[in-house]
Amino acid sequence: MAYPTDRVEAVKYDVKRGQVELTKGYPEEKFLWNVDFHPTPIRKRNWDWYTYAAIWFGMAS
Repeated sequence: MAYPTDRVEAVKYDVKRGQVELTKGYPEEKFLWNVDFHPTPIRKRNWDWYTYAAIWFGMAS
């Protein structure tokens, strides 16, 4: 099995948000990659600092 060497090309960096998105799937790596575990696309990430603060506060109290 030949492993792809284009890992850097399969990643998109959003400078404004400081987040990284995986733009390619790797179904050939059956044990390491799965559609269910694929990272959430940047356009669907809507958590802000107050979400993390609410979770932290809820777990701390």
